[in-house]
Amino acid sequence: MKADIKIKPQKEYNISLLRFMAMVFIVLCHFFQYYDLELAWWFNVGVQIFFCVSGFLYGKKRITSPIEFICKNMKKILIPYFCFLIPSIILYYLFHREAITVLIIKRALLTRGVINGLGHLWFISYILFCYLITPYLQSLADKMKKLKWQAFLGIFVLFAIFGSVLSKEFGSVFVFSRIFCYLFGYFGAVFLQNYKNHIFKFLICVFSFITLIMNIIRIYLKYINPQTSELIDLFVEYSHAFLGISITFIFILFIKNIRRCAFLDLADKYSFYIYICHQLFILSPFTLLTITDYRIFNWTITIFSIVVLAIILKFVADVVEGIFMNIVKHIKRKICSSR
Repeated sequence: MKADIKIKPQKEYNISLLRFMAMVFIVLCHFFQYYDLELAWWFNVGVQIFFCVSGFLYGKKRITSPIEFICKNMKKILIPYFCFLIPSIILYYLFHREAITVLIIKRALLTRGVINGLGHLWFISYILFCYLITPYLQSLADKMKKLKWQAFLGIFVLFAIFGSVLSKEFGSVFVFSRIFCYLFGYFGAVFLQNYKNHIFKFLICVFSFITLIMNIIRIYLKYINPQTSELIDLFVEYSHAFLGISITFIFILFIKNIRRCAFLDLADKYSFYIYICHQLFILSPFTLLTITDYRIFNWTITIFSIVVLAIILKFVADVVEGIFMNIVKHIKRKICSSR
């Protein structure tokens, strides 16, 4: 039996379009970051959208085998990651040895650190952690959805506050606001399945209004009357998370009837691979944004190279996964025959 049940097509809310939009945001963010444009720190909301969408999708599914679910998702994430990381380490070693050390390589292989120029790969450890806790979220949601919606909402708020305080108190390696996006997506899906749709629409409208106010204050604190403190940094962090969540659910609830198309499905198919490899050609020592004096040409070559590398990466990852699965099957047969 499979670990989870697929969403019926008519209830997918055209997630492929939302993920494509998030990917465009992320790639543009790193282009803008290369040119040191302030827009970079607004377009990087794409990652928060990804977390929220992932949580939403798994909140609509039923996990029957937690171990199978975790193994399946670890394989889905780690095989492409290592297929990209290992050649990248070799590339750095050959041409930019000064940018890496044994410690940096070890931490990158353990998904506990990143190589200079490939900082976006912090996402890997976060999404693995989210998948690891998902079966426990399902157990909690099963108990919560028996309550009235007000109690459900109250418990989620307390759960989120507790997680944030715990993260700060014990110096967690995770930024909880990113995990919060996944949690919001997950429990938002559970809420939609078990309570009246119009209630959730109203709550999202209120949440979006709060997000708007928070980001107006953020603009004031950042550009009009610049201030900094630990509390302000925390406020900015969550205003950004709220922005990603609001964009996700406004899209899901109010723009859900946009038809799917082959291009979006194809882009969605390669979105994770584009995410993994794109920064190599933008912010790393191997950037292609300086190969000529013509910015438009540089952008075109860079985007083309990202797409080509993403296609190659998916092909290699599929081959490696096939070999890996054959080895696992062989080991299982050996174990079964020895009994």
